[in-house]
Amino acid sequence: MRLATLFIIIICMLFYGFGVNHTTQIFVEFHRLKVSNVVCFSADNLGNIYTANSNGDIVKYDKEGTKTAVANNKLLGNVFSIDASNPFEIYVFYKEQNKVIYYDNQLNMLGQSNLEEGGFLMLSTLARSYDGKIWLFDQSDMKLKKVKKDLNLELSSGNVRDYANNPQFAPVYIGDMNNAIYLFDSTSGLYEFDNFGNFVRTIELTNASQFFVMSGKMYFLKNNAIYLLDKTFLQEKSIPIENKPEQIAAFTLSPDRMVLQSGNELILYALTNKNK
Repeated sequence: MRLATLFIIIICMLFYGFGVNHTTQIFVEFHRLKVSNVVCFSADNLGNIYTANSNGDIVKYDKEGTKTAVANNKLLGNVFSIDASNPFEIYVFYKEQNKVIYYDNQLNMLGQSNLEEGGFLMLSTLARSYDGKIWLFDQSDMKLKKVKKDLNLELSSGNVRDYANNPQFAPVYIGDMNNAIYLFDSTSGLYEFDNFGNFVRTIELTNASQFFVMSGKMYFLKNNAIYLLDKTFLQEKSIPIENKPEQIAAFTLSPDRMVLQSGNELILYALTNKNK
């Protein structure tokens, strides 16, 4: 009986103590891109990276960091934002000219919308809706609006001043998660709406400098670290990054890739399984 018990103990020790490799997922650097004068960048869910610089160049890189396409609309001024949530229809917002240009996945122009023609004159930001329309925040009446590409208004929220802590609320990012829309302002936090434009709640993101939605998940940059935000319980989970740079200026994500901007470099990371 004692020998049988001892045998079981030894087997358990071998299996649990020595026989099982515990792994964790971590982002590991694999490439660096030298860039200059980058004003914004984003990634699609296939891992392709889109950058815009102050010379008007929009450059596409594949997930390994190889340049694959370039476009230029220098006459439109600086790019304010790039929305690559649909990898086959990229929205590029030229805030100074109040225009959004639509590109395909090779940066060929598909069309454009002159927002001024629709009466939208004071926009703080815009984004692609999941159904191929436009979410925008209109500072002239402090409302979140959804418009079609022909600039016909589809829906509008109430005046954000009715529930905003900051009367100067000016979101710089809109994230569409199909059934929830998020407006982010680094000084005011995160405002959640349903997909009909009804206000849901305010989410405090203390010290967050950037917010990003990807594949139904929410991420933000705070204190030189990238966090995942749980939608239900609002718990913050730090994303492990190997050899993280001392200063992260901005970030973007795809399901298995991360890009960090530090100085004049974009640092590319791949999600990797590592043994503990």
